[in-house]
Amino acid sequence: MLFKIVKICGTGTVEVSPQWEWNDEKGSIVEIKKMHDLELDTAESELLFGKLEKLLLNEVVDLQFPQYIHPARLLCDVYYAGEDIRELLD
Repeated sequence: MLFKIVKICGTGTVEVSPQWEWNDEKGSIVEIKKMHDLELDTAESELLFGKLEKLLLNEVVDLQFPQYIHPARLLCDVYYAGEDIRELLD
């Protein structure tokens, strides 16, 4: 599933376009697996937010292995240029 990142919402949350559809649900908010629940202090959070924004804003990504969380939010792996973005941020 290919989507454009239109907004970085948080350290592990992005908004995509067009809306995703999965298991009879749809939405535009994606939480990145293993990043959405990171416990970071403010400085770490701001640094990660900046990295996500620089790397992904207005870029096309591939959403893989989706898991439903709650309405309008999808938890999945996010790949950019064939790479898991979690690895690109290290």
